Amino acid sequence: MRFVKQRGIPGQELHAVSFADRDGRNYRYLVGVVQDAKGGWQVKGLAGGGEGDPPRDQPWVNFCGWGWPRSFCGGGWVIGSGSKAAARVRLRFRGGPMLEDTVDDGVVLLIADARVDVPATAEILDANGSLLASHSAF
Repeated sequence: MRFVKQRGIPGQELHAVSFADRDGRNYRYLVGVVQDAKGGWQVKGLAGGGEGDPPRDQPWVNFCGWGWPRSFCGGGWVIGSGSKAAARVRLRFRGGPMLEDTVDDGVVLLIADARVDVPATAEILDANGSLLASHSAF
């Protein structure tokens, strides 16, 4: 198992993990955990699956997430043609908020402890802040 990336806010964390099963099939998941009153951590959300990404002719975030409308916890792998140039991703929810993260090892993770309204718009930016692509999410 490989822990690819982690983000958190007080009492809540999001982890991107990847692994291969005994037969060599690759998997990628986002795992959300919350801290209970005693300081222990419990799984709050889980999304992902096999590593076969859909083909895309431009940079694209293969999103998964949960929690809306009360909050948002999610992210995904940046895939598609030209995705290697992706440095940041902004996720703009209808009526706010706007979340942003760096692309690290091909992954973005986003957490909002605020009400969100879907759909959202994902904006994928290069290192200079130029827009590479945008698409609807959720």
